[in-house]
Amino acid sequence: MAKVGGKRPGARRAELSPEQILKDAEDTLRAPLADWDAVYFRVRSSAIGGDFTPERFLRTPISTIRWLLRQIDDHDCARANTHSVTAARLTGVLIQVAHGFSGSKRPAPKIQPREFLPFPDWKPEAATADGPDAPTKFILSELVRTRQVPLHVYAALAASASDSA
Repeated sequence: MAKVGGKRPGARRAELSPEQILKDAEDTLRAPLADWDAVYFRVRSSAIGGDFTPERFLRTPISTIRWLLRQIDDHDCARANTHSVTAARLTGVLIQVAHGFSGSKRPAPKIQPREFLPFPDWKPEAATADGPDAPTKFILSELVRTRQVPLHVYAALAASASDSA
């Protein structure tokens, strides 16, 4: 008698033939993890990466490249919002004028230009990245917990981080 209810995780694998499982695994392994040419082009064509040579890019740690891509995204979002402020304000004025000509007895809607920006809820990631990030805090707390870093060293690091902020 079959069970009633949802499928177990991995139930799809049981339905596949061994040849299909091997083909899926082979396709997954052959798929490129990242298109490094496109990543290099994006970094190189940005305002930040003008001096990146291919050799320097290949020697750059992946974590730094990820950080660079986040900075480029922040810069692009800020630039798009900055260039759209005038259009957003004009849109707000047009909506107010259209409401005035409509003859409606209701009060005019409150229009915020922020609502018409390409990225209205965007906050730069770099603004909060001045302090230590979550993985760094976790590693430091683990080192203190296992007593591999003396408490006075940890206190000095915490004091210098709060002084610079």
